[in-house]
Parts: sequence; structure tokens; C-alpha cells
Amino acid sequence: MNRKQIRLQLSRATTIVALAFISTGLFAQAKFKSAASNVVITGTSTMHDWEEKANAVNVTAEFHIANNVIQGLNGGNVQIDVKAIKSPKGSLMDNRTYDALQADKHPSISFQVTKVVSVQQANGTTLINVLGNLTIAGNTQSTDLQLTCVYTSNGNVHIKGAKKLKMSGYGIKPPSFMLGALKVADDVSIAIDVTMIKA
Repeated sequence: MNRKQIRLQLSRATTIVALAFISTGLFAQAKFKSAASNVVITGTSTMHDWEEKANAVNVTAEFHIANNVIQGLNGGNVQIDVKAIKSPKGSLMDNRTYDALQADKHPSISFQVTKVVSVQQANGTTLINVLGNLTIAGNTQSTDLQLTCVYTSNGNVHIKGAKKLKMSGYGIKPPSFMLGALKVADDVSIAIDVTMIKA
């Protein structure tokens, strides 16, 4: 057997092993997209706490999955429609939010993963720390985010995360009401809960 034949046999063997891993579910690289989301933005003011929900959230990501456990993240993107952010307080709060976020000029909030910092597995759950570019009202800042990820029995991915930030860090002036008698605090928290299916 000459060298060319040996190389050909090795190549075939490698292909067979790779296909075996994929077919048995031991190894998979898969793209996912959001199927359901619950993204809630909360904060305080001089009079009371407030809450808004993002009702149009699009998330895409590519995961490395082995033995039914998420092993890594190869990229991710989040897009939030600003004018689909709604408050139970009604249109007054909504419109102040849209003005503050310059919704007509910058209709979406986005987060693009730029680096996976660390990946840890424990009891079927994967903690992934990432860095990414968060863009709000046209202002982009690098920010960190910790994601708790689970690969579910039906082949979906469930993601949870939370982030605190300051509006002023993105050039946003916190809204005020009643001629300034009610002022919204600079600090806000974002809670993320997303279910993803294969794209």
C-alpha cells in the first residue's frame, strides 16, 4: 500500500468517526434562534419603582453541544425593538422611554458577542461569561454578561441572564415627569429569559 492509499484510508476513517459522533448526538455544532422570551427592564424613581417589558426580542446563537450538555458558544446576537418595549403604566411611560432611547433614530437595542471569556459546566447547566458590544440609542459600549444555559430534553436551549447598567453610560438622560417632580434613577436592571430552538 502506497502513501496516497494510506492517506485516503485515514481520511475516510476520520470522516466515519466524525459522522458517528454527530449521528449519536455526542457532538453537535448547531445554530439556534429565539422562540419565546421574557426580557424585563426595571428601575426606580423618586416616587416608585417601575418596570417595562421588551415584547419583540430576536436572539440568534451558535452552540457547541456534546453529550447533551452545552460545551461552548461560538457567537450570539440580540436585537430588541425599542417601540415594542411596554410599561403597565401605559402610553405616558412608553412615550418617555421612546424619547429617551431616540427610538425614531435608533429603533433597536443590540448586543453582539465579541468574546467568550469562560465556560463552566455543573449538573447539566453551563455558565458562559461573554464580552460583547451593547448598543443603546446609537451608543455602543463593551460590556460583560453571564449566561446560564441549559440544553433541554426536547433539544432546545434555555438561557437566563441579568445585567445592571447606567443610562448615562449610553448618553441617555433619565426621563422625568410632572415638571421634574418625578425623576427616574440612572440605574436600571435587565433580566433575560429566552427559550431557543434550532434554526
